[in-house]
Amino acid sequence: MFLIAGLAIPPGMTQFFRTLQGFFPSKTWRPAPTLALPLVTLGQVVSPTAMEELDHGLLALRLRQPIRLRHTGFTLVERQRRILLAALVQGSETDHLSVKIRATARRAGLTPPPPYTPLAVPLADVATAPVEEVNHWLSIHYATCPDQEELYEFTVFSSGKNHDPLSLEKEADYPFTNCFRPDPELL
Repeated sequence: MFLIAGLAIPPGMTQFFRTLQGFFPSKTWRPAPTLALPLVTLGQVVSPTAMEELDHGLLALRLRQPIRLRHTGFTLVERQRRILLAALVQGSETDHLSVKIRATARRAGLTPPPPYTPLAVPLADVATAPVEEVNHWLSIHYATCPDQEELYEFTVFSSGKNHDPLSLEKEADYPFTNCFRPDPELL
């Protein structure tokens, strides 16, 4: 199983990004089915022992405060020979969390590659979209942004065939702070 540790996008931001995906001009823009902020590629995990050790280590990770995510614009990134439209995100403590996840993965016997840069949420594959369309969309939506959100857990995702950056499937959530987390259904 090929694993990626990242942050699941909170409901408010997810709704905002899904609305923006509705403004894609043509079918050549392939929207991402799962919105997530990849932090660390954990890689291929085949050994049950390594999986158990990784799980145990990730459950023990702690930060002093939640991560505050703030959307800062859009960019184009190349991953797996694809051009992706991505939402840039600035998050306090994301670097610290990434370092801890990478160290935990190494202790479990994995060799994670260098971290993703820039810190961005893939929104769509635009590799086959006309360049003029992409530039026009970026110029219209460059200043559009959702509210800042707080996160209290990170997620391990599995990636589909060929480690597709757009086909992430949620495997498990790991809380990383002991801060109070209000249940949205109780509000």
